[in-house]
Order: sequence, then structure tokens, then C-alpha cells
Amino acid sequence: MSGLLLGFGVGTSCMVFCTPVLVPHIVADHRGGKRGLLTSILFSLGRLIAYLTYALALGVAGETLSGGIRSSTSPMLIGMGALLIIYGVSISYGHYIWPNVTSRICGHFSSHNSTFVLGVLMGLTPCLPLTMAMAYSLTLRDLLATVAFFIFFWLGSSTYTLALGGATGAIGQLAVARIQIGRIRRISGIALSTTGILFFSEGVKFLS
Repeated sequence: MSGLLLGFGVGTSCMVFCTPVLVPHIVADHRGGKRGLLTSILFSLGRLIAYLTYALALGVAGETLSGGIRSSTSPMLIGMGALLIIYGVSISYGHYIWPNVTSRICGHFSSHNSTFVLGVLMGLTPCLPLTMAMAYSLTLRDLLATVAFFIFFWLGSSTYTLALGGATGAIGQLAVARIQIGRIRRISGIALSTTGILFFSEGVKFLS
């Protein structure tokens, strides 16, 4: 119950944290209410895998390993930022800069496999709600209890993300009828690249 209630309580923060990545991804390549919902489900399943990784690590090693996880914050943020910058630039201007490579990159990211990978990476990227969950899990001192806590935390926090995905897909489909698809993809790519720059800069700050 503590995990579920915490997930519901901070779920809006989780949604806000994931919105700059999930929304442009859906609008660019997964428009439509059903496709948007499916994309958000796969994205959330990726977050679940990341949360279970943290749960196993914290449940087995406790405070000792939690320090090591915190020390990996910088490379996680830098790597996520670089990935989003490449993805965003490819969507917006790749057909001008590197036309032969862009089709491969965009084809990969438009697949559902990439949605799952993005979810894993976002789940591994530290944020305030995840930090709160990790801090509480250290008090449980039991592997099964820690795993159960993170599963219910994921259930509670994912509710908002699923609703966001379905709504974004539906709105994106309506937008296509009124705005040229190229312009929508360009806007989505710029949004992703901007988010990537923010992640990258935060990671660099952690290095210092």
C-alpha cells in the first residue's frame, strides 16, 4: 500500500518528468488514441524493468550499493541526453544533414522496441519521485518487500502516464489533419533535442 500510495501521490511528477520524451515520441511516430496508449504501455513496461533493477540492487546490497547508483547519475543523464539529441535532430533535420542514415535511425525509433528502450532509460534516470522511492525502500531491509514496493510504486505512478499517452496520440492524429506532417515531426524533433540538451547539461553539472 505504501508503494501504491506514493506512486499515486508523485505520479503527476513522474508524468511531467517523462512528458518531454514521451509526447514528442508519440506525436512523431505513434499517432492515434490506441497507438498512443499502446506506446505509453510499452514505455511504462520499460520503466518497470528499470525500477525492478533498482529494487533488486537496493534489496540485496542496501545502502552500500545505493551510493554507487547515485554515482552513476552523471553518465546516465549524459547518455540519455545524447540519445535524445540525436533522435530529435534526425526527426527534424536529418533528411537534410544525413539523408542515408536518417531513414535507418527514424525507422528504428518508430518501432515499439525503441519505445521500450526509452522507457528503460527514463526509468534508470534519477528523478525526485524515484529518489523518494529509493530512500523509502532502504528502510524495508527485505528483498521481496523492496521488489513489491517498487512494483506497486510503478502501478500508481504509471496511471497518469497511460492517460497521457492515449490523449497525446488522439491529439496528434487530429493535428495531422490540420498541420503538415513534416512540420509536426520538425516540432517534435526540436522538443526532443531541447530535452536532450537539458539532460546532457545536468549530467555535466553532476561531474563537477
